Amino acid sequence: MSLINQMLRDLEERRGDGVASPLKSEGAVVTRARGGRLLAGAVALLALALLVLAYVWWQSGEGARPQVAADEKVVPASAPAAKDVAEFSTPRIDAMQPQRPHTSPQLQVIYLSGVGFERGCQVAVDWGEGEQLLTPDRVQFLDAGRLQLSLRTGSEANRWRIQVINPDGGRSAPFRFETLPPMATAPAPSRAIPAAAVVDSESLPSPRIEAMQPERPQALGGSQRLTLLGEGFSEKSRVRVAWGGREKLLPADRITVLDEGRLQLELRMGTRAQAWSLQVINGELASNIHRFETRPAEEAMVDAAEPELRKQRRPFSPAQQAEQAYKEAYELLQQRRNGEAEERLLKALRLSPEHRAARETLAGLMIADGRRSDALNLLEAGLGERPGDPAFAELAARLRLEQGDQAGALALLEQGMAGGANDAEYLALAAAVYQREGRFGESVGAYQRALSLNASNPAWWLGMGISLEGAEQGEQAMEAYRRAAESRALDAKLRRYAQGRIEALRAAKEE
Repeated sequence: MSLINQMLRDLEERRGDGVASPLKSEGAVVTRARGGRLLAGAVALLALALLVLAYVWWQSGEGARPQVAADEKVVPASAPAAKDVAEFSTPRIDAMQPQRPHTSPQLQVIYLSGVGFERGCQVAVDWGEGEQLLTPDRVQFLDAGRLQLSLRTGSEANRWRIQVINPDGGRSAPFRFETLPPMATAPAPSRAIPAAAVVDSESLPSPRIEAMQPERPQALGGSQRLTLLGEGFSEKSRVRVAWGGREKLLPADRITVLDEGRLQLELRMGTRAQAWSLQVINGELASNIHRFETRPAEEAMVDAAEPELRKQRRPFSPAQQAEQAYKEAYELLQQRRNGEAEERLLKALRLSPEHRAARETLAGLMIADGRRSDALNLLEAGLGERPGDPAFAELAARLRLEQGDQAGALALLEQGMAGGANDAEYLALAAAVYQREGRFGESVGAYQRALSLNASNPAWWLGMGISLEGAEQGEQAMEAYRRAAESRALDAKLRRYAQGRIEALRAAKEE
């Protein structure tokens, strides 16, 4: 998985300490006169748009929406002292195990790791059918950095988005992943453990496998060394392996426990690519089943027309060499060797400038290192290689917004609009920037498309109401405000504001 989520989370962490609200006291109305608005009312509406733009960016972000700086807001001269918008918690998802779950109609256990999780938090998932909340019995709070989920991934491989929502409404950046096709083989181990292998489990921890390195080994024949990452490993741990309808316990001499979180094993995986599963056994305690698939060896077949009975290795193409460099960079990142990983990513882009994952990952490293201008240049160069790429356009736009270049950000978003036509968050961000620019008609259109993809986000309904009001469509604005005010997922102050706007518009209509 690329580091684009990390980039966006990093932008989120650069949020200010809060945005002072330019709203008047509860129930305040935007002054209107018959035949048009007064200047004070227009200024108040613009100030409100700045406030809600900050909230919408934060709520609907791919991860992080830069907020409006305090010195950018406009406060009507007649407004009383500004109130502070309630601060939200900022949970963050850093990783998920397994990284790419297999499709399955059955519930499977998935672990989220990160920071800022709170007891009682909810988890929202979306796989292209609209956002849904997991029921509370399928979300287990382990601690502030870990959640255990029970998730059905269905029968078809798909792209997913997952978010953590704390009780106060604080929402993490969406964490994206793809499911793997169902495994035709590698059944779950079912045979009894030999009596000789059973040890007293009362003093042993419950093991758990979180990841494996390498993630997808090659089927090269002979023994290969694999490293399991997780917890609860001990000198008494055994490993059960299954492949092609067969299973067995590995001999103890092929297992080396490095520490309680790392276990190495020697495994012969043959020369045929196939599906495998591993399970760590501590007495009567068994870990989750870790499934993986081996990759075919990257070696050319013997040309049937050649008289020599020998294999010949074909030279790799630049694209293949770039992919290999990217994989090496990914493994180095897992070991936190970022400098070496960056060298491999630069090599990948020299060999294949259109390599999307390498460019995203390198941009993420640059952002994490504080080199935002370099990241912006890299992403905009990527748009030259892949015109209209929505991921590049969105992240580059966020960096432009962080620099205060609103016009440049909007130009980038418009460039990627075709590719982002089915991405609700992309459309909502574009709608918010259109609103900030006073282009209310275009903002309304973008909000409508975003809400047609996901109608459950109350911040977007609030933003829609503001844009409709700016476009002089009072009736439609009241309906949008109503949808926002009815949602408990929206901050209470903003719910009261939405209700106040309904009352104000109703009063103006009756004048």
